[in-house]
Amino acid sequence: MKIFKKLFFMLVFLAIAFVISYFAHSNEKYVAIDFLIFKIPEIQVWLLSILCFTAGMVAMILFVAVDAVRASRRVKKLEAENERLKSELASIRNEKLSDIDEKSLAVIEPQDVQKEEA
Repeated sequence: MKIFKKLFFMLVFLAIAFVISYFAHSNEKYVAIDFLIFKIPEIQVWLLSILCFTAGMVAMILFVAVDAVRASRRVKKLEAENERLKSELASIRNEKLSDIDEKSLAVIEPQDVQKEEA
């Protein structure tokens, strides 16, 4: 199974390399870039496109990494809260019924309900 996975990724890599080489061959024109203080007199279109794509990929990797760190922290926080709640529930389950506050177990009498409605 692992060999098929490696073979699949090699085929995908070769297909991407073929598409990039075809793109580079068909876009051999030169362009000039003038962006505020950043100036490049001449650069090929295919090289510019690949550089822009690479810059976008690096930016997305950084955003995903930051998001993953935030999610990891949130998961740890929620797991700690979950453990705290489990231990609290276990301690409540282990209490004797006589130790529980009698008000929490009090039954509302029908006459009490009528007084509240009035």
